[in-house]
Amino acid sequence: MPNGDLNSLPFLTRKMLKFEHGAAFSLEITLVSVSADPITIRGFTSEGPFVFSIIPGTTAVKETFSRRIPDIPIFLSVTRAADEAAQNMAYVMVELGINGNVSCVLCQGYPNGTSGISWPYTLPITKLQDVGEPIVIAVADPAAGVNWNYTVLANQFLLVKTVTQHYTANATAANRRLILTLRSGANYKVAEIPSAATIVASQDSKLTWLAGGAAIDDQIGLYQTSVLPDSLFLPPDSLISVAAINKNAADQHYDIRIYAQRYFAA
Repeated sequence: MPNGDLNSLPFLTRKMLKFEHGAAFSLEITLVSVSADPITIRGFTSEGPFVFSIIPGTTAVKETFSRRIPDIPIFLSVTRAADEAAQNMAYVMVELGINGNVSCVLCQGYPNGTSGISWPYTLPITKLQDVGEPIVIAVADPAAGVNWNYTVLANQFLLVKTVTQHYTANATAANRRLILTLRSGANYKVAEIPSAATIVASQDSKLTWLAGGAAIDDQIGLYQTSVLPDSLFLPPDSLISVAAINKNAADQHYDIRIYAQRYFAA
């Protein structure tokens, strides 16, 4: 590099700092993961290369790690050891610590089995890094006569694509109607979307709420499709619920599934 130690950003070294002798450097790593595949951080400083391997948890709980390095990194990359190009199963942020204090964010993003993130040169993200991990959430069947709800977990955003379920009405005469309610957070109501048709006594119906779809009723109420808002992001602690109007104590929600793309919020 020209000009001795007087190099331009981002090529910094300890010798370029007035507090060089008392400086201690570290990488401060924040991650959220649902996969135990190792996260590998590689790079080099003026003192030579370094490699750190971190085994994350699998419950999407935010974790933090600190790794000492001898000097300011000249380059680093973050990759995930996985056989498949899994989408967004781990979010990683790497910050530079100086004397125990975070000074700046070096890189952040979603490394997967075929693509990583890096600093100071950020490579273009791939399609798989730009699309949330497709997941299917199986909601436990509630007791007879009880409606159901699902709360978006901490550190997660859901882009909801489809909600499906069956509903069995017992023999008691009444016209039931199902209402899907979406709340952003615990209280703010985003939408209330009714089923396409009523469900009559002794009927078992398959109901679908579909983003980008159309309202469809098969005229006998056995298969119904309603429309979800498109590009619907629900933040942590949001609520997805379905309630039956005019339900009987023996009616049953079952086989409940939420299809979504998951993103992490560290």
